[in-house]
Amino acid sequence: MFNDEELLVDLYELTMAQGYFKLNKHREEVVFDMFIRDIPEDGKYVVAAGISGVLNYLQNFSFDKENIEYLRTLNLFEDDFLDFLKNFEFDCDVYSVREGEIVFPEEPILKVAGKRLQAQLIETYVLNQINFQSLIATKASRISDMSNSKLVADFGLRRAHSESAGLKASRASYIGGVDSTSNVLAGKRYGIPVTGTMAHSWIMGFENELKSFKEYAKIYKNDTVLLIDTYDTIEGCKNAITTGKWMEENGWSLKGIRLDSGNLIKLSKTCRKMLDEANLKNVKILASGDLNEYKIKKIEESNAFIDGYGVGTEMVTAKRDAALGGVYKLQEDRKQPVMKLSSSEKKRTLPGNKQVYRIKMGNIYKKDIIGLANDEVSGDKLLNCYMRDGNIQNYTYTIKDARRYCQKQKRMFEDKIKGLKNQDYKVEISRNLKKVVDDLTKRIKESLQKS
Repeated sequence: MFNDEELLVDLYELTMAQGYFKLNKHREEVVFDMFIRDIPEDGKYVVAAGISGVLNYLQNFSFDKENIEYLRTLNLFEDDFLDFLKNFEFDCDVYSVREGEIVFPEEPILKVAGKRLQAQLIETYVLNQINFQSLIATKASRISDMSNSKLVADFGLRRAHSESAGLKASRASYIGGVDSTSNVLAGKRYGIPVTGTMAHSWIMGFENELKSFKEYAKIYKNDTVLLIDTYDTIEGCKNAITTGKWMEENGWSLKGIRLDSGNLIKLSKTCRKMLDEANLKNVKILASGDLNEYKIKKIEESNAFIDGYGVGTEMVTAKRDAALGGVYKLQEDRKQPVMKLSSSEKKRTLPGNKQVYRIKMGNIYKKDIIGLANDEVSGDKLLNCYMRDGNIQNYTYTIKDARRYCQKQKRMFEDKIKGLKNQDYKVEISRNLKKVVDDLTKRIKESLQKS
């Protein structure tokens, strides 16, 4: 097993770190924010995920002897800097939203306050974990939104970009609203309910479909879900009915059938009618096969008789928008606000040590205000200090807590943010922050003109 996660950084983080060390700037106090610029697929919100993993990583962040020696072989780093890394301990303060929180562009998801070298060095890992998991959690949430509260299972492991991505995707999709996963290791590690049916190869391994169904039912009894589209879906449904009646004679009940191809809307209606006429009204119909939120929305709007969905490739890869453009930017330097200017409005950053204030009327969230941390703004503060001096504090949330929190938070937004058409939630900048932005912009432009 490898023990080198501290090297999961872009090289320039380390070369800058050495530069700060050489220039005696490494202990200067700074503030960095991690935030998103755009929402995937022209959506309306992002579900924040990956935060607990970041906190655990930071609490244990250090460089062991073997990895120091590897850095030495690169012929980039001097002995005094490598000796400094030997005794490296992360002791910054970290503020973040809770996992499962609903966030919007430019709002800090995670804020790091502390020594310059430390805060800079963690950039890559923070972005790697939060960008990917938030992307998948958001995709899962959109799929869940379209399912009309029907069960959704994660079937994506075999299409994930790696074993690590598959595990993180299963974790994130559960936070976003998926009910279970086919990923057994994710079930073990994260406590996610596991689920599964059968593959076409099971049916093909017997002389006929009916025998394959009965042999499976003998083993799994009341947990039997039959895949009926190996040869012909309607004939498969007939064989499932025969199996279901045979199971009743033996004191068992057929749990469900699964459709994995064809016109799912039409087939679900036909199969439901056949099952009901056979007095198998309790048998559920599950659907899978390259599904996404758009297809599920269409199925639900057609009044199809589908009781649950298995979603794989489109969710585990967020296929239509396969990266979340989260960034990690310096916002305060030695107690002074700093900002990046750009000809593109989206590339501009909001300076200063900030907080996000969420305003509600009754039980509905109406708008967010991005302000300075010391602004006197009413509303819920989204950023909480979950790490003080490098030690986790007040963060005891489990993955199930994150999932429940996500569902609770979504219920407090108007339904319009949960659709697939772009209807923006209102995010404002506080008066004090706007003044800081205006003053800094003016000062930077004046200095550029002088130079």
